[in-house]
Amino acid sequence: MSAPAQARAESAARHVSRVPDVARLALTALTALWSWCDAVCMAFVVVGAGAVGAVVGGRLHQAGHDVTLLARGANLDALRTKGLRLESPDGSDMVAVPVTGDLDEIGWRNQIVLLAVKSQHTHEALARLSLSAPATTPVVCLQNGIVNEPAALRLFADVYGVSVACPTSYLQPGMVQAWSTPVTGLLDVGRYPFGTDETCERVAQAFASATFDAHPIADIRRWKHRKLLSNLGNVIEALCGPTARQGRLGTCCSQKARRCCVLPESRQPPPMRTGPGGRTSSTWGGSTAPADPEGRRGRVCDAAPVTSRPTI
Repeated sequence: MSAPAQARAESAARHVSRVPDVARLALTALTALWSWCDAVCMAFVVVGAGAVGAVVGGRLHQAGHDVTLLARGANLDALRTKGLRLESPDGSDMVAVPVTGDLDEIGWRNQIVLLAVKSQHTHEALARLSLSAPATTPVVCLQNGIVNEPAALRLFADVYGVSVACPTSYLQPGMVQAWSTPVTGLLDVGRYPFGTDETCERVAQAFASATFDAHPIADIRRWKHRKLLSNLGNVIEALCGPTARQGRLGTCCSQKARRCCVLPESRQPPPMRTGPGGRTSSTWGGSTAPADPEGRRGRVCDAAPVTSRPTI
């Protein structure tokens, strides 16, 4: 039971001797309900309410989770005054998700941070976050690239990486598009640098409850490097057409990138065992997620058009 649920239970217990048996049973049931809500409905602070951050935060809010978006500038003004417009091939939703422009306004309890800024803004965002959030706050890097998690580990003890395959766009303050339905994207999450734990599993469950295909995986670094390699094909497609990434140019780029990214044998992470707090991991080559994410991308890459584009 989390600290807030425990406090509510203790408060109820102080009054239980003063009320009839029926009320006592009701209090017991409420305490169980509070514990269930704490276990199922998680609290998130999304740092960076752009394309990925606002879509993921909006979907989590729609699924019943406690979400606060951190935004700035015109986007912050639009979100405060009109709410978040989340468009998808299924239609357009107005999502009344809470938003703030100041991390100090958040009453930090047991929230999990979803870091969703561009990588060039990661150090600034983490520096601001470290001045407000407790050092024990879990930080989930909802970012592609391979430099964000090491930066987060310098300031926070519990850091998680996400392999993000989520076709989204942000072109207008207060409005984002999710281009895939009914699965909004793939968000596989693992403890960084390797392993899984209870927080990792709960975050994956929260993502899965909010229209994402999500799994806890034990070797997140391998998966994020693989995603980085696949992103090379995006440039090739843009310059040479959609079939070029499967041709000789795509193969050449992938091979060269692999040679640049490969770790020498002496730096390969060792097999993991159960550690303090129940943190566990398989070996570096293992994974609790289904096979290669490329085999699941068809569920989000056959994205349909978003036809409604009202002006806010």
